[in-house]
Amino acid sequence: MKTFSRASSFVAILVGCIVLIGWTLDAVVFKEILPGPVAMNPVSAVGLLLASVSAWLLQDEQADRSARWISRACAVVVALFGLVRLIQVLFSLEPGIDRILFPGSLASEAASTGFPNRMAFDTALAFVLIGGALLFLDRRTRRGLWVSQYLALLCSCSPYWLSPAISTVSRICTATPPTSL
Repeated sequence: MKTFSRASSFVAILVGCIVLIGWTLDAVVFKEILPGPVAMNPVSAVGLLLASVSAWLLQDEQADRSARWISRACAVVVALFGLVRLIQVLFSLEPGIDRILFPGSLASEAASTGFPNRMAFDTALAFVLIGGALLFLDRRTRRGLWVSQYLALLCSCSPYWLSPAISTVSRICTATPPTSL
C-alpha cells in the first residue's frame, strides 16, 4: 500500500509540475494533459502539487518535525485555495483566486476557446476536504475514529452527491480530468 501511495503522490506531483511548465512556456500540450475544452487552471495545479507534496512527506511515520510542519503548511494552503474559491463562487465575488497566476494567458485562452478557465466548484470543495484530511491525518476523534478518513470519503463521494447542486451554484464549473484524479 505504501508503494501505491508513493507512486500516486509522485504522479500527482509530476502532473502539477507539467501543467505549471505548460503555463510558463505557453505549451498547450502540457497545460491540458488530457484533452478537454479547458486546460487545468494554474492555481489548481499548484493546489494539486502542494497536496501531493504534503501526502509524500506524511508517508514516513518517522518524519522529522520540519517535514511535518511543511506538510501541514501545504495542507493549509490547499484548503485555503479551495475555501477562498468556494466563497467566491457562492457570493459571486470577482476576480477569483484562480486568476492570480498567468492572468494574461488565462484571458487569452478564454477569448480563444470561449470558456473561462476557472477552478471548478467541485475542485475547490475537493481542495478543502483533501487539505483537511492531510492536516488531520494523525488525529482521532474521542471515539478513536480517524477524521481524515471521513474527509477523504466525503471528497471521493462528492462528485455523486454534488453534481445536481453544481449546476445551480456555479455556471460552467466542472473539473478537468487531471484535477479529478
